[in-house]
Amino acid sequence: LQAQLCRAMHSLGVMESQLALVKENCSSLIKFMKEDLSHMVDDRTRREIELMNGLSKVDTEKRVMTEEMEQKMQEKEELLDQVREEYEELGLEYDENEVKRALEVKYLLEQMDKVTEDKVRLEKELLAALLEREEQINRLRGDTEEM
Repeated sequence: LQAQLCRAMHSLGVMESQLALVKENCSSLIKFMKEDLSHMVDDRTRREIELMNGLSKVDTEKRVMTEEMEQKMQEKEELLDQVREEYEELGLEYDENEVKRALEVKYLLEQMDKVTEDKVRLEKELLAALLEREEQINRLRGDTEEM
């Protein structure tokens, strides 16, 4: 009977140490999961803020573009009114379609000028980048020849 009691006490001691290990593992797992959850919440919050900032930026850009478009339309209407008045002052027959075509041609010529300016600017930038690359290649050749 005493041997059984001794074995039972030993088993109880082993179970207590196993239970302590399980509690320790569970505590560390819970701590890790809480930290992971905290990181996930922080990441989610950061992404939401980024999305809201992006949405705000897009909304601002849309508003600016709308205002610019409305301003251009207003300018076009004012120009058409001016042309109409000039035609009337000169006693000429006003053909709205002809005037609109002339304005479109003027707009296209302005766009062509802008494209030409952009082309020249890009050519200069590309030439500068090409010269810089050539200098880098020459430096590397010099460095490798010295070795």
